[in-house]
Amino acid sequence: MLKKYYTESTDRNKFDKTFSRAELKLLSLVVISIIITAALITSIFYYYRNLDLKLITTMRSDAIFSLLLDRIPPENFTAIYDDKDVDSHLYNKVQQELDDVRKITAVRYLYTAKRDSEGNAIYVVDGLPRDSEDFRACGSLIEAEILPAVNKCLDGDVFHGTEILKTSWGMIIPSCEPIKSNGVTVGALVIEFDGEYFAENTASSQRYYIIASICVAIGVGFVAIVLIRSFSIPLYQWLAYTDLLTGAMNRNAFELDTHKLRGTEQQKNITVVSCDLNKLKAINDQFGHSAGDEHIRALAQLLMKNFRTQGSTYRIGGDEFVTLLFNASLDATEKKVAEICVEDDKLPLETSACAFRTVLRNLTRSRMAALTIPFRGQTLRCTITNAQKEKLRLPRP
Repeated sequence: MLKKYYTESTDRNKFDKTFSRAELKLLSLVVISIIITAALITSIFYYYRNLDLKLITTMRSDAIFSLLLDRIPPENFTAIYDDKDVDSHLYNKVQQELDDVRKITAVRYLYTAKRDSEGNAIYVVDGLPRDSEDFRACGSLIEAEILPAVNKCLDGDVFHGTEILKTSWGMIIPSCEPIKSNGVTVGALVIEFDGEYFAENTASSQRYYIIASICVAIGVGFVAIVLIRSFSIPLYQWLAYTDLLTGAMNRNAFELDTHKLRGTEQQKNITVVSCDLNKLKAINDQFGHSAGDEHIRALAQLLMKNFRTQGSTYRIGGDEFVTLLFNASLDATEKKVAEICVEDDKLPLETSACAFRTVLRNLTRSRMAALTIPFRGQTLRCTITNAQKEKLRLPRP
């Protein structure tokens, strides 16, 4: 388990391409939140689009109806029965009116409809020119796609389409107005607005919106991960690897750093300083644990102040400290330790933290141990262990 932790901690850096489980959960939460927001905005978009579509078609159809209803006499539906009546003056007059209005208002189809003797909805006068491909002759049955709207109108109700209707002849938006004679519905005036533009515009907007939402979701997710790694990870690392009593690095940091150094060339240039406090138990018993903590803090500050530029100091136990120095001279380190002892004597503590026992160990030299140069098979861990053993063999003052 510890080896797995070491491997994960060593292999990962702050901006590694892989994500931890917590980061994946956060990324998923961000993406899901954006998708839900996008779905909500899409629903609102469709609601207002339909509202706008209804408003436009209603206003346009009402204007057309108000223009034509007075110009189309009810006789249009009682005097015209089938294709034989297309040459009559009444048919031609109504057809011309419908064609003119259709061109002016730019609607796709404009025609009248009624029910035949069998109750089927049929065309009466089509506003398209007779040579048009989509022209419907008088008496032709209304297509099934538009039939529900026309039947509703022939039943006496005004119909305004709010949805784009997909038919075999294209996308349309239907609108119908009943035509009455003496209070009885005799026919209907039918408008089919061209819905191709609305359909293409809506589909295009939807595609762009989906792509934009996906890009935003991914972008925001990665930005969130980067920000979390930038701000939270350093804080968590500091909490995980710092001894809060002394400010020195803790046992976790010591284990992780020594693990990283194993098997590297850098470990051959490390000097180990191992030390502890003498008579800490007596200090705790006589002056209380707060006084003992002060002595521990004092020792940590001495080590960090004197060795800060050369290496790192770790509190690996209650009063046990190890300092790892890189490329340090053994003679210079011994001199520095002597200076620390002198400085320790001057600490304004009731019981001096002096007499901490120090053992120096350098992997490139055999001065402190019966080892040859180079140290074949000697590791940093073994050096630290031997240094601690030699420290314990030193006489207490």
